[in-house]
Amino acid sequence: MFVSGFSLDKMSILLQHALPGTTYRIVSVEGAPESTQRIRELGLTVGAQCMVVRKSPFGGPVELSVGSRHLGIRLTQVDVLVEPCERVPHTSPAPVKQLVPA
Repeated sequence: MFVSGFSLDKMSILLQHALPGTTYRIVSVEGAPESTQRIRELGLTVGAQCMVVRKSPFGGPVELSVGSRHLGIRLTQVDVLVEPCERVPHTSPAPVKQLVPA
């Protein structure tokens, strides 16, 4: 159930309302069959992660980073519901043991 772009059951929001610089996981894609098919062809499938790079004002296109691709899409005919990905604390890698020739 949506209330002005937010879902009441989880911390899910519409991709149009997502914050730039944040990584999200796609929960659902809804809309006209042609529009949802095109969105899925671009790699925005349920379970995929995307990062909002920037948003245009007044409902303009949204620039997304999906894997190694950057997409600029207008989300007027489709509702992409996303939830923020949990942040994994950054840890330094384990020290590498150097082998000393015998």
